[in-house]
Amino acid sequence: MWFFSSDVVLDDPSVTPFANTAFDELAQRVFELVGQRPTRRSLHESNRSLGWDVDRVVLKLATSGTAIQVRLISPAFQAWQDEIDRRIDPELTPDLDPVWRPH
Repeated sequence: MWFFSSDVVLDDPSVTPFANTAFDELAQRVFELVGQRPTRRSLHESNRSLGWDVDRVVLKLATSGTAIQVRLISPAFQAWQDEIDRRIDPELTPDLDPVWRPH
């Protein structure tokens, strides 16, 4: 399952901080609900993503600064994608430093 959320007019860069703030707040809320740090992380300029491998689903949040994506992924499908990524870049290792506010 995959959905996008945005209230952004793409030609108006002044609204970008709102999407980034919403992403941060959503990531914090997921962290609190899941009860664990993200097991996946990618931060590239304005594109950011976090992911959690939980019981029977991989949950991913991503933002480009103008929209937020939420993905619920089958662990089997995610494992298949991870294997493809490892073949493309064997040095691929995510930086998993915390990016949220501790409570």
